[in-house]
Amino acid sequence: MVFEGVIRQAIHDLKYQGRTELAVPLVELMVEAWESGLFPVDCLVPVPLHPRRLRERGYNQANFLTEGFAEKIKLPVLLGVLARSRMTKSQTKLGVAERRKNVKGAFTAIPAMLEGRSVLLVDDVCTSGFTLQACADALRTAGAVQVYAMTVARAGWGIHKGDADQSCLS
Repeated sequence: MVFEGVIRQAIHDLKYQGRTELAVPLVELMVEAWESGLFPVDCLVPVPLHPRRLRERGYNQANFLTEGFAEKIKLPVLLGVLARSRMTKSQTKLGVAERRKNVKGAFTAIPAMLEGRSVLLVDDVCTSGFTLQACADALRTAGAVQVYAMTVARAGWGIHKGDADQSCLS
């Protein structure tokens, strides 16, 4: 799904306006995408917010999406295994090079929970793909054997494709 129109508005309302009920129809879109190409994963991990941003917003939209999605596809969610270890700028107004630098090394993961696991990383939107790549790097460093990524939508201006075992879906 391309990040525009009604989808863009729904994601923005979920993320910035507290419209958490919008996670329900967005999860349905994720389930449709999942059913068209199943991935060999054994758990889901949401992209985390920095604790300060979580306090400001009051919730992590990726958690709502991940938990609803996990319930539908019957896979466990590993909450708290991936953390944003440093505050980053919002990616929305940064260029490509700035986005990569902004999130590089910004995430850490707990090895004991990830060793040998195949993980599906979940977020609302994939734009440049650098946040997903930084998360995947942390998950692999902590022992995940494969990391895939699924988002509700992707920006139309281009997707950074990381390693072969990371995909940005819509």
